[in-house]
Amino acid sequence: MTILRIEDLNKIYGKNENKLHVLKKINLNIEENKFIAVVGASGSGKSTLLNCMAGLDKPTDGKVYYNNEEISNMTDGKLANIRINNFGFVFQNFNLIPVVNVYENIIMPSLLENKKVDERYLEELLERLQIKDKIKKFPNELSGGQQQRVAIARALINKPKIIFADEPTGNLDTKSTEEVMSILRECVNDYNQTLIIITHNDMIAREADICIKIQDGTIMN
Repeated sequence: MTILRIEDLNKIYGKNENKLHVLKKINLNIEENKFIAVVGASGSGKSTLLNCMAGLDKPTDGKVYYNNEEISNMTDGKLANIRINNFGFVFQNFNLIPVVNVYENIIMPSLLENKKVDERYLEELLERLQIKDKIKKFPNELSGGQQQRVAIARALINKPKIIFADEPTGNLDTKSTEEVMSILRECVNDYNQTLIIITHNDMIAREADICIKIQDGTIMN
């Protein structure tokens, strides 16, 4: 079943002589419960595509559908509600809040929605991610790999249907990269989620169910 559909999507920044056509007539169907890798050179449009798919940026024209509902022209409030309840985000730089501890970082999406934290599910995440003993620590007390595990737990806490990951292993060593990717793949399988990951890592791209290559804003067949 198609969970995300992109139709004739264009993204243009600037005007006149400063005009930059970043994405050019993108058409994509993303099936649920799949691991999708998006690859391409720096500046090819990968992150812009992910941001448009996730509702973090609006296309110049074209449409994005989540579960057959168009999100590309939604009001900010409705779109924010879909993002926080249906999408999870993992970034290269972790984006943890430095002044709160691990536990508070993880449950932040639930707090923003005034949702009761599913403590049993949280316990399962902490065990799976091997950070149960870190919940009272602050981000600066953790290694890069540990911080990314916290970021993954935060992305998963509201049980999203899609995980969007923008170079989630870009700041990690080889061992941490393998561990983080193993965890993400397990979550996709065990929680019936879809993972869309932007990466420069050939190993990650090879392991994906589908690899999408972008060049100069266009999907290459």
